[in-house]
Amino acid sequence: MLGDKLAQLEQVLLKYDQIPVECDGHTLIVSHLLNHFHIPHRRAQGKVILSTGQIISPHFWIICHSYTVDYRLRMWGRFSVSDLETLPNGFFPSEAIPSYVEYVEMGTAPPPKLSDGIIDIMTDGYWTRIKTDLGI
Repeated sequence: MLGDKLAQLEQVLLKYDQIPVECDGHTLIVSHLLNHFHIPHRRAQGKVILSTGQIISPHFWIICHSYTVDYRLRMWGRFSVSDLETLPNGFFPSEAIPSYVEYVEMGTAPPPKLSDGIIDIMTDGYWTRIKTDLGI
């Protein structure tokens, strides 16, 4: 079960899922927020192999405790998966990743070193809304 802060973070990120960034940018945002709350995690980079034969590479996601955090798998999975709801999205237990989705970690991406102003520009202003909703 997610802790209170992670659950709140998950709900806010789901609310703003339309942020105009891909997996690399989205993991920067999530990592920045997790760093703010002093929650240990790492930004993983590698590829995702779907049972449809599609390989999503490069791909970035977050490993946080026993959870995988990925809000962009569906963005790319839409090219081969007819029911996107079958692909994990958001915060989900790593052991619950379906067998038809294989995350292959090939390294760790460096932590973000971006100012709030840069992140706000990168997200077309969504960063300010996220921070407001989280009370930071």
